[in-house]
Amino acid sequence: AMQDNTNILQKFLDTDILKMDLILITINTHLRGEHWILGIIHLKLKMIIILDSLLSLDERKEHFLCLLQITYLCYNASNYCNETSLKFDLSEWQCVYANDSIQQSNMFDCGLYVCLHAFCFITDTYFFNTPSNDGREWLYYNSPII
Repeated sequence: AMQDNTNILQKFLDTDILKMDLILITINTHLRGEHWILGIIHLKLKMIIILDSLLSLDERKEHFLCLLQITYLCYNASNYCNETSLKFDLSEWQCVYANDSIQQSNMFDCGLYVCLHAFCFITDTYFFNTPSNDGREWLYYNSPII
């Protein structure tokens, strides 16, 4: 386990980030700062995907912009660390707001749904919905997999 932010930064610099398929990013929204969504940068498909368990459309443009900026920074970091000159061309990228993401039925399970969305996306399984307590139990017993 990494002990501090220096190790995290070093891990990032030691990795050719653009050779990865996916970058998963949790985003805390402005919904009173109490809602979390999942942003996915799919480097191979050149696609930015947002999975939101409340389908809160208010800030999605801002979230896409943030994820695109992170993608741009990944290109710059990769070019610097690997002495390459890969170009980030915005016109090649597609932004997708997943309307089929599973939806929470209360106002406190967004963290659980971020984990469920990430698991389903990474394992290429269909999104599944589960009652809150069952979902938390599933997460507890499956956490070594994630």
